[in-house]
Amino acid sequence: MESQEESHLSDLVNVQRQRPDDPADLEFQLEREFIGEEFILDDIRVDGQRHIIFATQQQLHHLRQSRRWFIDGTFKLVKHPFYQLATIHCFVKKGEDTKQVPLVYVLMSRRTKHDYIEVLRSLLRHIGQPLVEWFMLDFEAATWQAIREVFSEHLLTRIQRKKYASIHGRLFDAWDHYEEDELTTIVQLLRTISNIAGLGPTNPSDDVHDGDMTN
Repeated sequence: MESQEESHLSDLVNVQRQRPDDPADLEFQLEREFIGEEFILDDIRVDGQRHIIFATQQQLHHLRQSRRWFIDGTFKLVKHPFYQLATIHCFVKKGEDTKQVPLVYVLMSRRTKHDYIEVLRSLLRHIGQPLVEWFMLDFEAATWQAIREVFSEHLLTRIQRKKYASIHGRLFDAWDHYEEDELTTIVQLLRTISNIAGLGPTNPSDDVHDGDMTN
């Protein structure tokens, strides 16, 4: 009689045998049963390149309601024929806990301005008009150029004016509070400055979207 451990190992071997081979080029068929039909949002072709967007409807709901989008990209996890995995993160609050969580994943075979434009346009087609007012990213100019083209220049100008009109004074206020021992540790000071600079949520009702990402 097969033991529980032997049965588990047998299941793992069967799954490994069923796993499709890594693609050699971009002309492969997505094996949706291994991914989940609802997780594949779009499969975009741009001048012979390919970008596959992954997100559930629940993730898109949180993205639509979030006022801040944090965009990042990694290259270490991606194999040929793709070049990078781009992600969009937002703050989500459940009860008293607030976390920045990835809501969208994009496998990209190239990362030009035109590629980012098509990816962002696809997202807007699926989520409608988002509440986003602010973007943070730390990689190439092509992404910023695409954001400016896809999202209204008026929106970016308005948010920039709103966000940075008083930031200089707020930073000095934070330092004064630290010197006056209202902020008792350097960690509190850094957290306050981080919030002022937009690296963390400052107003839960504006910047953090309530939601449950476990369902």
